[in-house]
Amino acid sequence: MSTLVSSDQSPEATPLAPATSVVAAPKTVDVAASAQGVLAPDTSPSAVAIAQPVISPAVSQALPPVALKLEAVAICNHRVAILFWSTTAKIPDCLGFSVRRIDSATGVKTALPAWVPFKGGNNDTWTAKTTDEYPVQAFTWKDFRAKEGQTYKYEVVPMCGTPGNLTPRNDLSVITNEVTLTDTFGDIQVRFTGILATQGIAHLLPELPDGTLDPAKIITAITTPNSPLRNKLSGGLPGMIVNMFDRAKAIGGRLIAYNYELSDPEVLDTILANPTLISLILSNTGRDDFTNAPGRAKLHAAGVDITDRMLPDWGIGHNKFIVLLDKEGKPVAVLTGSTNFTPTGFCTQSNNMLVIDSPELAQLFVDYWHLVKADTDSGAILRTANAIRKTPVVLPDGTKITVWFAPNTKEQTKSRTPAEPPDLAEVFRLMDAADEGIFALAFYPGAPSILHKMSSINQTGKKLIMRGAVSSGQALRGIPRMVPRKGSQQVMVVATGLEQKLAAFHKELLKLPEAHAIIHSKLMVLFSRGKWIIITGSHNLGFKASYSNDENLLVIENNRPLAMAYLTNVLDVFGHYRFRSIQTGGAKKWDGFLSSTDTWQDRHMVGAAREEMEMWPKFVLTV
Repeated sequence: MSTLVSSDQSPEATPLAPATSVVAAPKTVDVAASAQGVLAPDTSPSAVAIAQPVISPAVSQALPPVALKLEAVAICNHRVAILFWSTTAKIPDCLGFSVRRIDSATGVKTALPAWVPFKGGNNDTWTAKTTDEYPVQAFTWKDFRAKEGQTYKYEVVPMCGTPGNLTPRNDLSVITNEVTLTDTFGDIQVRFTGILATQGIAHLLPELPDGTLDPAKIITAITTPNSPLRNKLSGGLPGMIVNMFDRAKAIGGRLIAYNYELSDPEVLDTILANPTLISLILSNTGRDDFTNAPGRAKLHAAGVDITDRMLPDWGIGHNKFIVLLDKEGKPVAVLTGSTNFTPTGFCTQSNNMLVIDSPELAQLFVDYWHLVKADTDSGAILRTANAIRKTPVVLPDGTKITVWFAPNTKEQTKSRTPAEPPDLAEVFRLMDAADEGIFALAFYPGAPSILHKMSSINQTGKKLIMRGAVSSGQALRGIPRMVPRKGSQQVMVVATGLEQKLAAFHKELLKLPEAHAIIHSKLMVLFSRGKWIIITGSHNLGFKASYSNDENLLVIENNRPLAMAYLTNVLDVFGHYRFRSIQTGGAKKWDGFLSSTDTWQDRHMVGAAREEMEMWPKFVLTV
């Protein structure tokens, strides 16, 4: 199960208390701020310096000693574990933290890898050391090398001394809760894609003369089934689709599907190898149907039962779902999410895909599929049926799922003063009710959208955590800048890659030539008074999708482990692009090296940055 749960692995299991370590700070130590009164920039790739007020040395010396107490928690999904920790005071001579993964089955402890050397050092070969040698100068870290299916705890240990001569402060070490990297949460399976613009990819593939990655090599790799790069980036999403075919054959059943983009060789080959196993609605991808035309021709030639849904320019058939039927034609399960069935959808965009085993929910998708199949002009019958709120489906473990389909408005296109669509009316109501956190990933939802709603909530001054990432700055056009009401990090970041070499960091390829989406997930995680809500599906979470597109939108409640998996995904993507957006922006930039003194801690000890450090362990436990 995902994170922070007791031995009771139900979605409503009570969270464990955070691990803590307490040691009294020496009275001679300035535990409030640096005696030098200077705030050094945070030198971790996951955080960038933000100016904070400094407590003067005189005031600092007069403060009573504070007991050093560390607190740490971990969350995860199937791809990555994310750790958060905090300290009550500055740790003297601490040059960072070693993070050690503890295998719960064997007890084997392994220090996580690190690549960033101290100032004056060099790691141009990008040789992995460990956090014992290159400690983490931040209060969060990610473990991308944890193995799916395994259960771990993490030990966080302050490393004190000087570069090359560090000693672990084992008396201050703290161990997190256990986490299991899994994609299964009761009757729901969810998986996430990786990120193209990473140093792992940048150091893996050949470069062009200008230092950027060779796009041709990437295209070859991501279109080749089971190539190492495709497997790394796709997160196993193609296998989820193939598994739907395997399940259908195993029970003597068949599939019905509705897709917007369908060009991935592995998926197409799977359909062509089983032409009688599926009935497919396939939309067009623009006037020329560039993406789908070759595959569409092959499917027709193979005798696949295919309905060509060719929509005008004002709308798109944006669904990406498959329904599994048993041998009697009764629904069993549904696959949906944000992922187009293309190599870029699997490998160069942030996406999610989920399979829900629920005959009741799958039946709602079947009913919608037949309505679309009978529709010729996005007409009133389809729209009227979609505007009716469906009775929520409750799974055996208590998970509640409400599904909305689009289009669901009377008008085919939104006016200058559009009426609020029924699906987004529910989403906005849930956002208004959130009092602890709103987390989002978005492509380009248009206006109005969840981004405008987030901004509106932000402008009220409501003190809750907001974090999000969008594929392009265009998505934020006309939206007032959202300011952090809790913590120090900005609310919304735009996807970007490293455009220049930085110390040992290589230039990164943000997207392939002619590609558009970088973040393609359309999802939110909302937290309110212990209630966890996930909003996902194909819906772009803006009015245009409700008015003009064929879409599905899921509201999932009462499954905390699943919410933690989605939260992990949002924070992973947010943190990744936050660093890069600041490095390519106008703010003071990190130089690519670790600080050689303990002043890196100073900015974390005061103001909003301290709140940022302290809030994550408490927030994860609260929700």
